[in-house]
Amino acid sequence: MSRLAVATAASFIAAANADPALTAALMKKAQLVPGSKTIPDFMMERKLDGYAEEEQQWSFDPTNYSLKYARCQMVEQYSDEVAEDAGQENQNGYVMTTVVKKQRFAVFRLCPSSFCSSKSQFGCDSGYGEYMVDLGEYLQTMMQYNENKKENYCKFCEDCAAGNGDNRMKRRKLEGQEGEGEDEAEDEAEEEVNYCNVSACNNYQDTCEEQENYGDDEPIEYDRYFECQQVQGADSYGNELNLYVGPHCTNNAYSIKLDLFYDEFCTNYAGNKYKLNSFTGLNFESSGLSEYYDGSCVSCKESADPYANVDEDNEDGDDIAEVCEELYMQAAKCEEGISSSSSSKSYAEKEKEQIACTYISNVMKGAYDEKGQIYLDLKSYNAQEGAHSEPEAKVTGAQKFWMWFFILGCVGLGGYGAMLHKQLTAGGDKSDSLYSGGQMA
Repeated sequence: MSRLAVATAASFIAAANADPALTAALMKKAQLVPGSKTIPDFMMERKLDGYAEEEQQWSFDPTNYSLKYARCQMVEQYSDEVAEDAGQENQNGYVMTTVVKKQRFAVFRLCPSSFCSSKSQFGCDSGYGEYMVDLGEYLQTMMQYNENKKENYCKFCEDCAAGNGDNRMKRRKLEGQEGEGEDEAEDEAEEEVNYCNVSACNNYQDTCEEQENYGDDEPIEYDRYFECQQVQGADSYGNELNLYVGPHCTNNAYSIKLDLFYDEFCTNYAGNKYKLNSFTGLNFESSGLSEYYDGSCVSCKESADPYANVDEDNEDGDDIAEVCEELYMQAAKCEEGISSSSSSKSYAEKEKEQIACTYISNVMKGAYDEKGQIYLDLKSYNAQEGAHSEPEAKVTGAQKFWMWFFILGCVGLGGYGAMLHKQLTAGGDKSDSLYSGGQMA
C-alpha cells in the first residue's frame, strides 16, 4: 500500500471516528463486502485450515532454538462485525462510532539456543525466525506452559522428598550407562539425592503449597480476561454500568495489562475515564500478566527441562517442547533468517512468506502506535516510548565494494567530462581565430 493510500485511509477513519453523524450517514449507504476480514489473509488461512487438524511441518530442527517473547502490538483493521454496530447504541447508551477493530498481536522469535539472551528484548539479532500470533492465543498457550512447568517441578520435588532420588532425572543421566558398575551407579544416585535436597527444590514451598491466607481478596483468575469479557460496575453517580475487560498493549509495546473498554470488541478504550480496580471492585495488579512474558528464553528442546516427565513427554514421538509446537501452529511465520528453512520451500511458499515478513517487520519496527494506528509523521514515530527499530543493519563487503565503485565511477566520469569540456572550449577558440584574421575587401 502506498504512503498516500495509507494516509487517505487513516484520514477517512479518523474523520469517521470523530463524527458519529458522519459514521451513521456513511453506514446507511455502505454495503458489506462478503469475506472481508479483521485479521490479515496469511493468518486467516491458518484459522480456516484448523490448527490441530493438520500437523505443521518444520523446515528446520526446532530443538536447537529457544522461544523469546519480543513485542505486543495492537493494529486497527476494518471489521464487518464492528461495521454492523456502527452508529447504534449499546445497552449503556454508548454509540459505536468506528468501523475498525483493534486486533491484538504478540510477536515472538525462535532464536538459536546457543546465543538467545534473556536480557535482550528481542533475544537475538541474527539466525532467527519471527512469528506473530493472536494475543489471546499466546496468553492461553503460555498459561498452559506455566501450569505444566509447575506441575512437573512439584512432582519432581515430591519424588525427591519421598527418597526416590528422582528416577526421571536418573534415567536422563544414566541412559546408555547401565554397564558401568554398581559403585558408579550408587555415586550417581547419591548425587541425585543431594541435588534434589540442596538446590533444585529450595522453592518448593512457595511454588507448590497452596496459599490459603489471601486476606479479604480472593485470587483473580486472570485467564478469564484473555479475551474481551463483560463486567458490571457503577459510574461515579452510582448508576449500574456494563463495561468490558480485555488485554491491552501498553505504550512501551512490550508490557501487557488488563484494562476497560466500552464495547464487546475491546476497541474503544474506557480506561481514561474509569479505573479498572475501582470499577470492578477487584484488586487487579498491573503486573498480573507478567508471568506470561517474563523475557526468558524457553528452550524448544523438550529434554532440556530437567523436571519434565520423560515417559509422558515422549509420547508424541519427538523432542520438541509443546509450547513451541502450539505457538508455531498458530502463528504467521517469517523464517527468512533461518537459512535451512528457505532452501526447502517452493516459490509460492516463499511469496506467501514474504507477505507475512513484511507485515511482521512493520509491527516490529513500530509502524503502529499504542492505539493501533499507523504513524504518519516521523517526529511521532521517533518519540514513541518502546523499542521501535531493529538493530542497525550491517554493511556487507559486497555492499561496500559497489558503494565505492559507484563513488569512484562518478568522480571519474566527472573528471572525464571536465576534460572534454576543456578540449571543446579550446577548439572553439582556435576556430574563431581563423575567421577573425582579416576583413572583406
